[in-house]
Amino acid sequence: MQIESLNNTSLCNTNTMAFMEELLNLEYLQDTTNEVGNFLTQHITKDYGFSVNLRIEGVNIKDEQFQKILREADSHSRYFDE
Repeated sequence: MQIESLNNTSLCNTNTMAFMEELLNLEYLQDTTNEVGNFLTQHITKDYGFSVNLRIEGVNIKDEQFQKILREADSHSRYFDE
């Protein structure tokens, strides 16, 4: 029973870390795309605004709920790594 519990904890930790990594990749993609868009706006199109907001099931990835998940997952991963 104890081994199964450890395996479940390890799997949960692995899934949490994978989710965090993917969410951070999406944030980086969103920021980079916005930087490119802003550059194009400033140097080519002049008057048009540009903004990209990536969403997961309709929620912006920079939404407070996703940021809270990242903070909680990070604190849990530190606990499991000790």
